[in-house]
Amino acid sequence: MKFLRYIIYISVLTCIQVFFLQRMWSGFYISVYIAPVLLMDIKTPKWIVLLTGFLCGGIIDVLSAGAGLNAAITGFVALCRFPIIRATVPNNVFEDAGPVLSSTMPIMKFLFYVAIMLLIWSLLFFFVESSFMDPLWSLLSVLFNVVFGTLLITLLQLPIRR
Repeated sequence: MKFLRYIIYISVLTCIQVFFLQRMWSGFYISVYIAPVLLMDIKTPKWIVLLTGFLCGGIIDVLSAGAGLNAAITGFVALCRFPIIRATVPNNVFEDAGPVLSSTMPIMKFLFYVAIMLLIWSLLFFFVESSFMDPLWSLLSVLFNVVFGTLLITLLQLPIRR
């Protein structure tokens, strides 16, 4: 049942990303499709997190005629997830090895964790996408994605929160 709910969640986020958030607001990009990677339980095996990240990014690449950039960067973010969790999540949540956002996790720590993960994703994505040719626009895109992506992921995690 949990697996089916997670598949539905990934499908809904993919639809939101492709049909509503692709290049909205004058070229700014908000990436919410990485939420399944960020919100997986801490105890989830690393290979499942990595595979999920690669698949989520790959689906977005296929549906938006991408060249694999989403898959590569989301896979990398999935790889960075465990060290970032270890550095940002309180020990009591980490030792319980439950969901990243639980009743024992302070909301500010959760927002910090999501913002850091989106910052990593955004820096890689926007600077590689622009080929380092327009650093000011890339920095504005990073800022926009981190702020609004963090807010949207926080709202979109409500259906899977325990």
